[in-house]
Amino acid sequence: MTSALGAGYAADGIAVGPEGLRDAVGQALDGLRRPASFVLVFPPATVAPEDVVAQVTDGAAGVPWAGMSSDGVIAGGAMVASGCAALAFDETVEIGVGLAGGASHDPRGAAARATADAFAGLDTAAGQPLLLLLYDAEAAPHGDLVAGAYEIAGPRVPIAGGGANAPVGGRPQTAAAQYAAGRAHRDAVVAVALVTRAPVGIGVGHGCELGALPAIVTRSDGRRILGLNGRRAEDAYLEAIGGSRGGMSDSEFERLAVLHPLAQLELGGRIRPRHVRGRSPAGGLLCATAIPENAAVAFGEQSPRGILTSADMAMRDALAPLPGPPSAALVFDCAARRRVLGIDPQAEVDVLTSAFGSARPLVGLYTRGEVARSRGATGDLNHAIVIVAFA
Repeated sequence: MTSALGAGYAADGIAVGPEGLRDAVGQALDGLRRPASFVLVFPPATVAPEDVVAQVTDGAAGVPWAGMSSDGVIAGGAMVASGCAALAFDETVEIGVGLAGGASHDPRGAAARATADAFAGLDTAAGQPLLLLLYDAEAAPHGDLVAGAYEIAGPRVPIAGGGANAPVGGRPQTAAAQYAAGRAHRDAVVAVALVTRAPVGIGVGHGCELGALPAIVTRSDGRRILGLNGRRAEDAYLEAIGGSRGGMSDSEFERLAVLHPLAQLELGGRIRPRHVRGRSPAGGLLCATAIPENAAVAFGEQSPRGILTSADMAMRDALAPLPGPPSAALVFDCAARRRVLGIDPQAEVDVLTSAFGSARPLVGLYTRGEVARSRGATGDLNHAIVIVAFA
């Protein structure tokens, strides 16, 4: 399926199955009215990286491309569990791509190097700049990645993106990957810099509802929270969310935790949900990103209603700064939101499509960690949906 923009600078494509990547990229390129400058590609993690590279490179026919793996994509008004989605930009959009490895050893430096390379040669004063960060979600604290990118991009450049995804508990060959420079990468950061002639809007939603009274992180070690209010973190967490402490398996704990993120409290009343991935030894909580000692955290709950409402609000916030109808949109949606008990993933896509319009490209994927920065230097998120709307 292909849909081209009335404005003529982007088009999307989607295809299903291990042999469909070439078709998805070809559809997106065929929908453009002008020569292409770049293709953003979200292939399924179940396709071997070397096959991804071969198919996408063939389908792109010399057009630069980059992307990251997915476990479910959004395009053509549908959620496709094993599909490949692509968004192609024409020559009116300036594109630069940067790549840096070693994210686990030097996350801040890796993001800074990738961002600097992406913007090298681009004239950011010629239009609206935007930075997309595509990263290995397992490699490093996501906040360090955003900080490194911000050092280079500065306050004028909005930043969006997320962590590469793969099926939970999948085989080693289905591990998440980032793609740039014609190759697959892990432990890496891919930065895609764009300069468009029209405004860009970013919307964020999480739908997280707060329950029990806040707590203080009294002991932490990187991504592990070891103590809450001076108690074992696991005990305090389960008591706050109403979970049983007796005989719960790791898989049962993970299924409960996906519905109950922690919420890091910030100045001004804002919260940043933090995904609890599971338990760690000695009664700790293993989180998707680091939460420092002495941080205040609340106990959240996700519901189907909250997911759908937050998706609608995020889309409307992304569209609000645009001077007219949108031309295209990118969606980075937390994989944990998709797993919330009782929600049909297509219901969220229908909400997005209704607010955005069905005649324009709306392309996205489910991520492990999200990025959205339009004000301030922070922007690493969990349990969030991030939408980038192009005028």
